[in-house]
Amino acid sequence: SLDAGNPLAVLGARTVFHLPYFFARMHIQHRQETIYYHSQRLGTRGPSPIYEAMYHPNGPVFFAHHGTLEYWLTERYCLYTVTEKNRVYRVDIQHGPWPLQPAEQTSKRNTMASAQGIPLPDQPPLLHFARQQDVLFWPLHRIL
Repeated sequence: SLDAGNPLAVLGARTVFHLPYFFARMHIQHRQETIYYHSQRLGTRGPSPIYEAMYHPNGPVFFAHHGTLEYWLTERYCLYTVTEKNRVYRVDIQHGPWPLQPAEQTSKRNTMASAQGIPLPDQPPLLHFARQQDVLFWPLHRIL
């Protein structure tokens, strides 16, 4: 699932693209290269899942090479979605290669996965940082 702080963005993502977006109260602060992030999902049954952390880039910019995990995770040029009636749609996406940097984070609170009954592994996460980049997407087209 995905969280967004704008209720119209959540409504659009859910109704137009059939994506599992949820409304959240989000706060982001920038101090030099460090980003402080807090998100609390709203409108859920039971305790509201929370993610709170700070992170920063800690290495030079690089572009993911074809065949690497970083490439597979970031260089996505379409998405697929399935409606309640099991219709499959595709959305084409256009963006330049992501200028990635290795990153470090300090997690203060993370109940996002546990709220869904998903255990997190006891190892550091794979983290990358990318500055804002424009992304274009096209209307849905049905493929099945």
